[in-house]
Parts: sequence; structure tokens; C-alpha cells
Amino acid sequence: MSQTLQEKNKALLLEGFDVLFDKRDFVGAEKYWSPNYIQHSSHIDPGRDGLFNIVKSLPAGSKWEHGIMMAEGDYVMIHSRYFNPGGSAIVVVDIMRIKDGVFEGHWDVIQPEATKERIQEQAPDVWRELSAVDVQIRSPAGATRSLFRICQTVSLRRLFSAVTLDLRKFPNCNRMFV
Repeated sequence: MSQTLQEKNKALLLEGFDVLFDKRDFVGAEKYWSPNYIQHSSHIDPGRDGLFNIVKSLPAGSKWEHGIMMAEGDYVMIHSRYFNPGGSAIVVVDIMRIKDGVFEGHWDVIQPEATKERIQEQAPDVWRELSAVDVQIRSPAGATRSLFRICQTVSLRRLFSAVTLDLRKFPNCNRMFV
């Protein structure tokens, strides 16, 4: 059975990002990024070299792990986590335009990874109940497990009055509602 364009592009993105961000094979990565690659991110210098240079500047041991991914036409969007060995991490949605099997353009949305401590500082007292839960979100699967543990520990009515996120959309929490 042949793959659709979207399936091919998703596989290409996973392969290319692994070669660049995890293996740091810059020569090997050249086959994935077009020489005419357009970098639309203001924090990265233009072109393929701008991206490669920022990856070269990352500390040894920095890694990339992917989460959910979707594709439509020539575009692939992937939710990922980029992290350093010291523990700092950012969560990113990368949007890649792929043409003829190479990355032609890139846009992104970036935010620092939320830590348990940061959430507790910025949210109402209901989040303080999380101190009884050892929550460490390291991957999308870990996020689901952590949400399930939160559902088991925190009063959901109080939680929903404190945040705008509707946890009822998470399947592992559905059975926890009264």
C-alpha cells in the first residue's frame, strides 16, 4: 500500500529532525533542508545555515522529542519538546513547508516548558494540592499520565473554576467526572 503525500512528509520531518537535532549530522541534514530554505522565525538567522548554526550552538546532550503531528498538503505541523541536559526545556509547534522531499520553509510558536513550581506560583491555591502528586511531564504520553494523576488527586470542580483548560477533552480524565 502506498503512502499519501502527508504520510511521506510526516515521516520525512521525523527523519530530518532526528538527523539534525539528535544526531547532529549537519552534512546528512543538508539533504532535508533546501539550500533556498526560508526561515520565518525572528530568533533564528536566515536560511539553512542560520538553523544549523543555532543547533551547533546548543549544549552537548541537547535533544528533541516529538509529540503530536499533523499534515495537510505541503505543510506538516509538529508539537515538540527541545531540552538541554541541565533540565531547561522549551515546547514548540514547528510548521514546515515541504516541497519535492525537502524542507522549504519554517514557522514556529515557542514557549518555555511549564514546571510544577511555575504553575503553583501563577495559579490559584487549587494548584497547591499538586504538591502531593509527583508530576514530571517529559513527553506527550507523560502529559496524559500526569493529567490522569491530577484528575485522581485534585477536586475537578475547583480545578475547572481556576483554569480555562477543559480537561474533559482528555480521554483519561472523562471517567473522573461526576
